[in-house]
Amino acid sequence: MFALIASADEIAARCQKLAADLNTGRITEILKKYENNQGDYLFVIADKVATSAKG
Repeated sequence: MFALIASADEIAARCQKLAADLNTGRITEILKKYENNQGDYLFVIADKVATSAKG
């Protein structure tokens, strides 16, 4: 779904960030931050914030 609302550059940048978090082990810290005991499903509501191009 996110691929429908994000640009290809944004997706590539976030995938690189995810790969870095996986490679450094930082993902463990991130997962602990969002840990919950309320089940396996999570409902998230988000708004995409418009950014202005700087050139």
